[in-house]
Amino acid sequence: MNDVLTSLQRDRLTQQVASEYGFEEVRIVSFFEGYGSRFVALLHTNEGKYVLKANDHSAVHTKVAPVYEHLRASGFEGMIDLRSTAAGGLFIEFEVERNSDDTTCYLYPFIEGTSLSGSSELFVGVGHTLGRLHSIEAAPELPYWDLDSLIGDIVNDRLPNVPEPYRSNLLELPPGFSKLTMLPRSIIHGDVGESNGVYDAVSNRVILIDWDGCGIAPRIIDAAYPLFGLLDDQQQFQWEKAAAYATAYAESIKLTSEELELLHYAVLLLPCNHILHGDLHTKLARIQWFIDKREQVARLFDV
Repeated sequence: MNDVLTSLQRDRLTQQVASEYGFEEVRIVSFFEGYGSRFVALLHTNEGKYVLKANDHSAVHTKVAPVYEHLRASGFEGMIDLRSTAAGGLFIEFEVERNSDDTTCYLYPFIEGTSLSGSSELFVGVGHTLGRLHSIEAAPELPYWDLDSLIGDIVNDRLPNVPEPYRSNLLELPPGFSKLTMLPRSIIHGDVGESNGVYDAVSNRVILIDWDGCGIAPRIIDAAYPLFGLLDDQQQFQWEKAAAYATAYAESIKLTSEELELLHYAVLLLPCNHILHGDLHTKLARIQWFIDKREQVARLFDV
């Protein structure tokens, strides 16, 4: 990932970040793997460490910006605080190539915290955070997920690269994915994986980062996806942590019987979209585990 930008592009980026955000010193330390982003960089500045995310201009201004503004106005405290520019904005436009204006960047503090792979108590915080998020009334102008397009990408782009007989088994899932569109909607984060959240001991809260997948969509997609990370490659599921999470979420949101019935489809939607990333066979085994244990997992939320 360190060859994402040329040395000249890095120089221009650090100069622009220093100028627009009011830093005296800015240095790019490394680039992170940022699924769905143009690039993600760790910066050292005279004011501490920051993460710079760069993404498609349209995606940022039609999705991330309006959702951030709405949640901030609603008093939601579960999102990362973006650093404002010297001019009072939250985003800057960076020309990766000269005379191009299709890349928008935003900056947030690098938090030295505990990842979401921590204790059961930490997962209680995840449940509370998502429960509060899904309880916020969505404004009609906020962006909607195009779930049909996502399912189409899975069927047409992801699964054709999976060998038989696994491909045929996975193709039984998309009809269930389509049923998710009928379930209650809310503002969702869209990718509550282990790397997209952190416990900040300073503020004593779970903070969700990387809101590139946010929008209005079936809330069950957000509620279910963290469960996939609780099953390891040896198919050992952290039942205690899952129960703590589900109970905390249920304090704010009571899932419907329809949501509980389709819960395993919501767990597996994003893993199928990411099926080509990581070890295929262990991921396939984890997917099958959730299909086999769907009733037991759904009962976690029936509290």
